[in-house]
Amino acid sequence: MQMQLFEYVKQYKNHRNSRIGVLLATKIAEDQVMISWSKYHAHKEKFPFDPERGKMIAENRLVAGCHAQVPHSFRKQIDKFTDRVRRYFKVDPNSITIVGKN
Repeated sequence: MQMQLFEYVKQYKNHRNSRIGVLLATKIAEDQVMISWSKYHAHKEKFPFDPERGKMIAENRLVAGCHAQVPHSFRKQIDKFTDRVRRYFKVDPNSITIVGKN
């Protein structure tokens, strides 16, 4: 089984923190970690945010090698998450790949 680490992306809106996405890091080799993401679109979805579905979408994006760009609203949190991933998996920063980041 592959080692994974995830984090919810939150947005402060109407005096509340709302979950709007998932960041998922997966260790695919001894010195290789990939980070993928999923974003909840409240204006398009009929149902509230589902954490399990968010993780599933992030996993599928990783497996499929999707090249959709990382949402601009995720950029700061991805930088912080990348540092957390580096410390958690004890890997070099150059061995971390973010799916969809140019």
